[in-house]
Amino acid sequence: MPRAERLALLLGLVVAGLGASSYLPLPSPALALGLPGIPGVVTVTLTPARQVSLVVLVLVAALMDGLVREEPRLASAGLARTAPYWILPAVEVLVALSWFEALSTPGQQVAGLAATVLVLGVTVIAQMQSLEPGDRWFWLARPGLNVLTYALALALFYLAETLPLRAFVATPLIGFGSIPLAMELLRSSRWTTGRTWGWAALVGLMMAEVAWALAPGVLPPRVASLVLLAAFYCLTGILQQHLWRAAQRRVVLEFAAVAAAAMVVLLRMGA
Repeated sequence: MPRAERLALLLGLVVAGLGASSYLPLPSPALALGLPGIPGVVTVTLTPARQVSLVVLVLVAALMDGLVREEPRLASAGLARTAPYWILPAVEVLVALSWFEALSTPGQQVAGLAATVLVLGVTVIAQMQSLEPGDRWFWLARPGLNVLTYALALALFYLAETLPLRAFVATPLIGFGSIPLAMELLRSSRWTTGRTWGWAALVGLMMAEVAWALAPGVLPPRVASLVLLAAFYCLTGILQQHLWRAAQRRVVLEFAAVAAAAMVVLLRMGA
């Protein structure tokens, strides 16, 4: 199937999933989870939108994998090489489905569908233009994907800092959630895929340590999420420059200065 048809099928699937999520007469079972070390029970309600999102996510991953493999350089690549391209579309679909539940009027829903198709389509096209640093539009696509990834990271951090039982669930959620986001930022390097996943896992571990330090709630959620974003930006930015073999002392000092200035401002905000 040609790449344009796969992209159209992907966007059509997301639109159909969004449109049907609010109207399917599905039961909404509640799952009670007892997590080790956490007092009480965590209850998760599987609303129709959440059930639809699980199905849509699987199909989006399959279509993205096929879309990426249309590129001759990735035709025979393993899942470790193609999976990073699923990350941003999957997160955008999750955000769209959760946001779509709050839209009540047909006009709002049509606008939401249009916004989702636009953002998702631009994201997929940008990913296809950022396969290698030498690609023609890499200089434009890569910074745009960076901005989007950092915005999604901020949303993840804020969500984690506002969840019930924050002291128990924020650290693992931020640690594991940072790994795929870091991989999206690092995937364009010329290093092997396995080594790049290793660097992304290191970022996840370090972000979990930062989240653990903030777990007692010493800062308000808004400020804590911005502190986490500053740490994530500094870690991934320095690693990007290292993997692109451009990590000079001046670059490292610039990132360190930006992170230090951001920390001072944010800590004064939280004081």
